[in-house]
Amino acid sequence: SKLPSKAEIMSAVAEIEKLIKAAQKQSEENEDAIKKSKKEEEEKKIAEARKVEEAEKQRLAEAEKRKEDQRKEEEKMKETSEQEARDEIKSRFEVKKQKLEETFDCQLSQAKAEEKSRCDTVLETEVSEASANLDKSVAKARRDLEKSKSAAQKITKKLAVAENGYKSMIENEEKQRK
Repeated sequence: SKLPSKAEIMSAVAEIEKLIKAAQKQSEENEDAIKKSKKEEEEKKIAEARKVEEAEKQRLAEAEKRKEDQRKEEEKMKETSEQEARDEIKSRFEVKKQKLEETFDCQLSQAKAEEKSRCDTVLETEVSEASANLDKSVAKARRDLEKSKSAAQKITKKLAVAENGYKSMIENEEKQRK
């Protein structure tokens, strides 16, 4: 068997080196391709994760918006309900107030009528008493007047008697002087 020559060996070494370089280059290209592929895959995953995150954010925002809308609707219903309750209370208050005013007016009229009746009775009694007292005073004054008349008549009679006596005395004295 024949050994390969130095040139053949060098040619083979050069060929091997070429193959090694080509293999290394291919290996580097494969690594670069793998890195690029991994990077693209990573970017896809990141993009997908961002899409999922955006979708989740969107879903949460929509859920939050629905929740806020529902809260506003509930608050509006609560306000409406409270307003209806206030209106109902106000209505009942007005009815009660009107009944109380009617009752008060009725009681006031009744009290006025009773007070007028009482005052009329008191006035009637006082007028009756005053009239009776006046009648008594008039009767007493008449009796006093009658007594005074009677006393005046007695005095008038006594004066007439005294005057006659005086005249007689003067006449007697005049007779005695003559």
